[in-house]
Amino acid sequence: MPLEIIASSESKAIELLKKRLSGFETEEGRLKGLNFKPRPDDIFIVATPKAGTTWVQQVCHQLRTGGDMGFEEISQVVPWIELAYDQGQDLEAEQVAHPRCFKTHCWYDHCPKGAKYIVVVRNPNDVALSFFKFFEGWFFQPGEVSLDAFVEEFWLARGKPQSLMQNASYFHHFLSWWGHRNDENVLWLFFEELKEGLSECVKRIADFT
Repeated sequence: MPLEIIASSESKAIELLKKRLSGFETEEGRLKGLNFKPRPDDIFIVATPKAGTTWVQQVCHQLRTGGDMGFEEISQVVPWIELAYDQGQDLEAEQVAHPRCFKTHCWYDHCPKGAKYIVVVRNPNDVALSFFKFFEGWFFQPGEVSLDAFVEEFWLARGKPQSLMQNASYFHHFLSWWGHRNDENVLWLFFEELKEGLSECVKRIADFT
């Protein structure tokens, strides 16, 4: 098959991916989440997709509860602020344990201010591949989109958000938080550190929270 036909087919699949994702959240729900006013002791787990958000959500919840597993999906007990209102969750409510913990993929500019932030970053090559595999077989069929096309036309093409309804690209997200890595209310973690020294990272999270 000619390369231009393959490229056109991939572009159509990626446009369909974007269209499907646009229905993932409502504008009202997302904006309510971004306008949420946290408490100073609230914990935000911040990362781009596929960089370790769920893992650190689990760590924070297990630390604050002593090992509770009474939930079906971690965002039931550690709400995702962008989706919470659409899922019927009240971000103002008390949670099952203290401190309250929240998940977000927001870059710094859009993230609610005034809380404590655990920022998790991961090697961009690994993030791109994991993100691709996450969507493959769900939002597009295996073989329908190449990894190169996914990275160029979706992952990197996100760029700098032009509205509150958009997420930042990996690199815009990274740079927005990098300037705050030494803030006293920010704990900066690498996904690779979690893999190589989980016990030490858990201790750092416990001391921070």
